[in-house]
Amino acid sequence: LGATYVMGAFSVGAYYGVGTQDNGGTLADREQTGYGIGAAYTVAPGLEVFASYNQYEDTNVVVGSLAPQTRDFSAFFLGTRLAF
Repeated sequence: LGATYVMGAFSVGAYYGVGTQDNGGTLADREQTGYGIGAAYTVAPGLEVFASYNQYEDTNVVVGSLAPQTRDFSAFFLGTRLAF
C-alpha cells in the first residue's frame, strides 16, 4: 500500500507492505514487514534531489534451529537523480 502527493516541485510519498512465505512442513512461515517515507524536489527539468527512510523487519526460521529469529534493518537514502 502506498501513496504519493505532488505539490509543484515537491513530492512526498509513503508505503507499507507485509509479506509471508511458507517454509513448508510444520516450520513457522517467514514474515516480512516494511514501511518507508520519502520526499523529492525537482531542481530543474530532469534533475531531482531526494531523501527517503525505510524500515524492515524479517522473521524467519534459521537453518539448524526451529526458533524464529528476527532481523530489523533500516536505511536512509539521500541523493540526486538525473534523467535525460
